Amino acid sequence: MLLLIWYRLENEEALSRQWAAFKSKFEGEQYLLMTIIVMLAPLSWVIESGKWRYLLLKIQKLPFFTALASVLTGMSFALISPGKSGDFAGRILYLRSNIRLRGTIASMVGSFAHVLVTFCMAILGFGIVLIHTQDWRIWIFFFIALIAGGIIGFFYFRLHRYDFRFRKRKNWIGKIWTALKVLKRYDQRDLISVLGFSLVKFCLYTTQFVLVTYLFGSELSFGISFFTAAAMFWMIMVIPSFFIADVVVRGSVANLLFVSTGIITDSTPILAGTYIIWLTNWVIPSLVGALVLLVYRLNQSGKKEPELPVERAEQADSV
Repeated sequence: MLLLIWYRLENEEALSRQWAAFKSKFEGEQYLLMTIIVMLAPLSWVIESGKWRYLLLKIQKLPFFTALASVLTGMSFALISPGKSGDFAGRILYLRSNIRLRGTIASMVGSFAHVLVTFCMAILGFGIVLIHTQDWRIWIFFFIALIAGGIIGFFYFRLHRYDFRFRKRKNWIGKIWTALKVLKRYDQRDLISVLGFSLVKFCLYTTQFVLVTYLFGSELSFGISFFTAAAMFWMIMVIPSFFIADVVVRGSVANLLFVSTGIITDSTPILAGTYIIWLTNWVIPSLVGALVLLVYRLNQSGKKEPELPVERAEQADSV
């Protein structure tokens, strides 16, 4: 299919002109910019893998490349699930079966941190947008992000304080409550560290978007582009979408924040940035993750579950 697309681009006159214009972006100084854009994607995966591995230190020590494989597999599951809710399901496949429920809780802590960072950056982003427009919709988004972000922050920094005492049960409810006890292992320093991972990844992701818009002719300042994009990513996150519909949502949100508000007149750089970021940070790693999972399953077929190191305290309340 890729060869067919390439053939059509090279042989159709109208499409050939468009393809030539796109290829020109890779010439001269733009080549360096494109190289940086491409390299930021795997760097983002590495940061996320580091965060996942850090979270798992309280449960099971996981080699870095196994953590990377689980993150990529999680992205494969997320891409085909509503609202990217399936991320945890792909990640826990690489954990021992008796601690996967606790791995799910750890994954949710990481997601919680990502959501909090996105809300905080979105508040700044909507503030920037409101300088350029007084659109009542933007004011509503701003106050929603401000209030919800405060609530999320309050609960996030109290995760380790919740006491999950219960009467022991053999059913699935008892197992869930046992797994939730892992939250007490994440103290304030751990929660701040996880936030740090999430912030670095968010900055890399958003910077990548801004650089793509520059590649396609945007002349906005870095600060305005960065924080408006932060607000855009918040809106994309809170609007449930499913695979291909995600592309439509991204395009609509980008138009609302950048074009409708008058921040930029030409939507081409913004839409190009939106779609390329979706491709490089979701579609491509998801395909890699699916391939990694296939290889992993083939290698594990017929083998006994490996004895990975688990802390003694975890063995005492294993699920």
